[in-house]
Amino acid sequence: MQLTTIRPISAYVETLMKKTLLASLIAVACGNAYAIDPFIPLNSSNAPATLLTTSQDTNPFVLAPGWTATKITDRNTLFANFGAGAGGEFQASFGNWDMVDVSRNGRYAFVPFEVTGGAGVIRYDRITQTSTTLLGGNSTGIYDTNPNDGWDPLNDDFQRLDPATYTPAGTLLTGEEEPTGRLFEIMNPSTATGRADADVRWLSNIPAVHHEGLRFDSVGRLYFVDENNSGSIYRMTPNVSGDYAAGKVEVLADVDGLLNAAQNWNSGANQAAGARTGAAQWIEIVDVNGNALTAANPFDFGSAGGRAAADEVGGTPFGRPEDAVVGTLFDNEILYFAATSENGVYGINLATNEVFEAVMAGVTTDASTGLPVPVGCNSTYGMCSPDNLELTYGPNGEIQLFVIEDQNPGDIWMATDSDFDGVMDTMALFASLGPFGSEPTGLRVDPLTGGFLVNVQHPGDGNDALWLLQQSPAPVPLPAAAWLLGPAVFGLVGRRRRKAG
Repeated sequence: MQLTTIRPISAYVETLMKKTLLASLIAVACGNAYAIDPFIPLNSSNAPATLLTTSQDTNPFVLAPGWTATKITDRNTLFANFGAGAGGEFQASFGNWDMVDVSRNGRYAFVPFEVTGGAGVIRYDRITQTSTTLLGGNSTGIYDTNPNDGWDPLNDDFQRLDPATYTPAGTLLTGEEEPTGRLFEIMNPSTATGRADADVRWLSNIPAVHHEGLRFDSVGRLYFVDENNSGSIYRMTPNVSGDYAAGKVEVLADVDGLLNAAQNWNSGANQAAGARTGAAQWIEIVDVNGNALTAANPFDFGSAGGRAAADEVGGTPFGRPEDAVVGTLFDNEILYFAATSENGVYGINLATNEVFEAVMAGVTTDASTGLPVPVGCNSTYGMCSPDNLELTYGPNGEIQLFVIEDQNPGDIWMATDSDFDGVMDTMALFASLGPFGSEPTGLRVDPLTGGFLVNVQHPGDGNDALWLLQQSPAPVPLPAAAWLLGPAVFGLVGRRRRKAG
C-alpha cells in the first residue's frame, strides 16, 4: 500500500478526471490544502508491547510507517528560558497545553493553557524559538463576569482556555470552558511583544458557553459549541465581515419536535430515532444589535447562560460537543463536530441544515479489518472519546477527517469519505500516543512542512510539549486551495445517517 505523499495539483486533476467524467475540479482560495495518500494503518494502537517502545521525551507516538515525530518545544524549556526568572512572562501555571493553532505562514504556533486559574495563551516563534505571552491570568481565582465594569485583561484571571483559533481576519480567538464561558479576541497576535501591548478584547456579544471548537465558513460566520452533555451548536454572523464584536447569534435546532432540549443527549426523548438528526434550522437568540431574544440571559457569565437560552428555543443537545472543522464537498460546506460522550462525529450540511452521523464507533468500517471500529477506551483497541478534529483532502478530492481521542493512551484516526456523500466510509489508525498520563490535543495541518502540529497535554510529569508529525522525507504543501467538486451529481444530503461498511 502506498505511503502518504503530496502530489502536484495537476496530478489531482488528471486522477479525478479519470475517476469520473461527471465531476470537475475547481480550486478555490480558502487556506492551504494537502492531499494525504493512503498509508499503512496501525492495527494495535494500545497493545502494551508496542507502547513499551515509546518515550515521552524522544518518541511518544507510534506512527504509521513513513511518519516521524519531532519535538518543537516543551513547558520546562519555555519556563526556563522565558519565565519570570529569565525576564519573561511565561508563567509557572502554563500547563495543560490544549488546541494549538498556527499562523497561515506557519511561523507562529499559538498555544492555550487549560488550567483553572492562571490560564493564558502564548505565541511561539518557530524560527527564533522564542515565546511571547499574549494573555495571562493573575492566578487569583477571581474572574470578572461583567464586561462593562472597566474590564482590563491585565487585571483579571482566566481559566481553562481550550481553543486558540487563528481567524480569517488575522486575529486570534481563545475561549474559556466552565463556568465563565468567555470568548476573547487578540487583535495583534503576530506582532504583540507581550501582555502589555497585546490588544485583547472580550467578545461579550457571544453567549457564555463551555467553549471548545471555533471555526469559520466561507462567508465568515463563526461556529462555536458548548461542551456539555446537553451542549448545542451555535453560529454568529458578523455585522461587518471579519469583525466579531457585533452580529446575530443562532442555535441549531431539530425541526421534528421529538427531542427534549433541556435534557442530556442520552435521555429517552433524545435517543428516539431521528430526534437529533435530519432536518434542522438555526434559531436566533441574539439580534444584530446584541439584544437577547430569550427570557434566559445568554450573557450570564457565571453559569453558562448560553445553554439556558438554547434550551428555551429547543436547541438540539449533543454529548459534549468539542472541536469542529469545516470541509467543502460539491457546492456545499459541512461543519463536522466531535461528540465526545457519544463516541462519534456529526456533520451539518450548511446549505441544507441537515444533520447526520459522519463517524460512529461501532458503525464506521475499520480499514484494517473490514469490521466496524469498536468502542475502545484506554488500553483497548478502538475509538473512544473523540475530541479534536482536523481535515485534509485526499488524492481524488475526498474528505479525510482526522479524529483525536481524549484518552490515555490516545489515538489519532483518519476517516475517509471515499464516495463523496459527507459520511465517512472507513477509518484507519494513524497514530497512537503512549500511556504517559496524557492525551494528544489540537492536531493542526502545518503550512511549513505539510505535516501536523499536535500537543501532548498534561503528561504525568507536567512537561507538556508541542510536536511535529511529518512524513519522512517531508512533503511539500499544495498552493492555497481547497477541493470543490461540481456539479453536485450525487448531491450531499447525509441521508445515510449510519454506515456499516
